[in-house]
Amino acid sequence: LSKLGYQVTACQVSSEALDLFRNTPEAFDLLITDLTMPKIKGTDLARLLLQIRPNLPVILCTGHGDQVATEQLSAIGIRKMLIKPILRNKLAVSIRQVLSMN
Repeated sequence: LSKLGYQVTACQVSSEALDLFRNTPEAFDLLITDLTMPKIKGTDLARLLLQIRPNLPVILCTGHGDQVATEQLSAIGIRKMLIKPILRNKLAVSIRQVLSMN
C-alpha cells in the first residue's frame, strides 16, 4: 500500500489497532482488517471503530467468505469484503471505491 502512495499503520494485534484509533481517530482514513485477528475478530474491531467514527470506510479481508453474510457486514457498516488471496490491483480498486463513498 505504501508503494501505491498510502501512509500505512500496521498492527499485528487488533487490540493495538483499537488503542491507536481511540487515541487519534482523525488520523485514519480507512480500516483494512482480517476476519480472523488475535484477541478481537475483524468484524468486532470494525464495529468498535465505527462506534467512534461512524463514517470510517472499512474493508474486511478473509479466506472464509462463507463464514460472514453480506447482510451482516452491511449491518455492521463494513463497505467491502475481499476474499483471499487478494491481488494488489483488486485491493487498490477496492480502496478507491470505499474512499469515494464518503
